[in-house]
Amino acid sequence: MRRFGGHSTLKYNHVTVALGSNERDKDVETTGASQGSDEIETLLLAEVERRLAETRKNLTAATQQSHTWRTGFESAMHHQWGAAFDLLDYVINMCRTTGVTMYNKDRESATKEGDHLFLALSAIQARACVVAGGILALLRAGYPQDAFARWRTMYELGCVAMFLRKHGQVVAEQYLAHDAIETLKLAEHVEAHNMHFGEPSPYSPEAMKAMQTRKDELSTCW
Repeated sequence: MRRFGGHSTLKYNHVTVALGSNERDKDVETTGASQGSDEIETLLLAEVERRLAETRKNLTAATQQSHTWRTGFESAMHHQWGAAFDLLDYVINMCRTTGVTMYNKDRESATKEGDHLFLALSAIQARACVVAGGILALLRAGYPQDAFARWRTMYELGCVAMFLRKHGQVVAEQYLAHDAIETLKLAEHVEAHNMHFGEPSPYSPEAMKAMQTRKDELSTCW
């Protein structure tokens, strides 16, 4: 293979292939028609493999450079805000540990007694801990606007928790029951997506029927 300007010229027996540096410059010329098509295909595949290898090499170097920059940036962020990050991390861990302890202690009795409020508030508290962990990760990585958006989500969870606490067991039961509706919506979305791409559904017909039956029961009750 020889290079002339922005072109690569390949020769194999009586076949010459000239490849441009971009799509507009591609020009394939062949001389000698006896073995043309197969030899051209072989040469093209070899050139594609070479260029892919160069791309992988450049990508690796760029990724390493980006990783080095990101590490330095996060180190600077920790130097400036590390004390606040560590304090938030401590609060999140304390809330998570307290929630898990209380849930494990009272879950069985709450289920037997039909304490829907306890179960609903426990679920909301667990989700809030997950959201808070995401906020901390975004702050450490230097994405304050995204962290603020997730903080609004946590505020909404707090509003839902206070609403349930105010209105008691009946509303908490409805809140928990609505999860079955959301599960069916997600399953239908996944099925439609898989059907569009010709993939099999991850849900059996029996499972879809059971979810639909549960939705119909809840619609009748509420």
